[in-house]
Amino acid sequence: MATRTTLLGLAKPDYSDVQDVGVINGNMEIIDKEIGKRTRAHNLLDNSDFTDPVNQEDETSYTGQGLYTIDRWKQEYNGSTVTVGDNGLTVAPGASVQGWISQYYAKPLKAGAIVTAYIKLANGTENVFAITLNESTIYLQGNGYIVGISTEKFDLVVNAGDPSVTFEKVALYEGEYNSDTVPTYQPKGYSAELTACLLWRRYIYRVFGSPVGNLSREAIILDPPMKDVPEVKETSLWKGSEDAGYTVQAAEKRYVDMQYTGWGSVSLILTCEP
Repeated sequence: MATRTTLLGLAKPDYSDVQDVGVINGNMEIIDKEIGKRTRAHNLLDNSDFTDPVNQEDETSYTGQGLYTIDRWKQEYNGSTVTVGDNGLTVAPGASVQGWISQYYAKPLKAGAIVTAYIKLANGTENVFAITLNESTIYLQGNGYIVGISTEKFDLVVNAGDPSVTFEKVALYEGEYNSDTVPTYQPKGYSAELTACLLWRRYIYRVFGSPVGNLSREAIILDPPMKDVPEVKETSLWKGSEDAGYTVQAAEKRYVDMQYTGWGSVSLILTCEP
């Protein structure tokens, strides 16, 4: 009596079974469909496997308006909380504030294009949404959350006062799919995700000068180059001498030209996120 394989459900005839071309063809159809699902689509979202995200800030909980959480994902409103855990990214709204995280695409999409969103929650729930893009954001109801899709960005929203939602993984594909044909989610891998995230945001720490002071100059090479000319933000400055400081002489996609005075250290964030 035939049994079935665990992953794809292929029929495994018993040695006593008569050869059946229909069974063989059925197995081939399953394999062909699965190969197509795995190879023909590219996930347009970065850092979307929330069980192993790039998290350069290295925090486990984020609260604040316009605050970047894990790389490429921005929290829109103060009063809500985003928590990083082993089973995914938990978005918790406030009593009167939506929990809302967004990612801008690496390249804007075109109005009129058909895209499909795939969202999997930590509880195993999966939702698939296929839409035709227009100039305004389209909002769709999921299981305890809302997904917003526009030509510029992708939103995950939990309404104010609702229970928190833990997202395991998300994807956005060009083309129209349903729950049967949506491509199997393929993690890009931490190394590939980190490389993509560094195009938008990176952290730099520098020790400069000497106890005797004097001016010093350094070109910080950015490899890989960033997506655009970065904004340079200071997160901390330690002064080993009273005159310790720095100026950014120039910032480009491929380098940052720094001039230092005195002796100290500085931590910087380079970002070209919207």
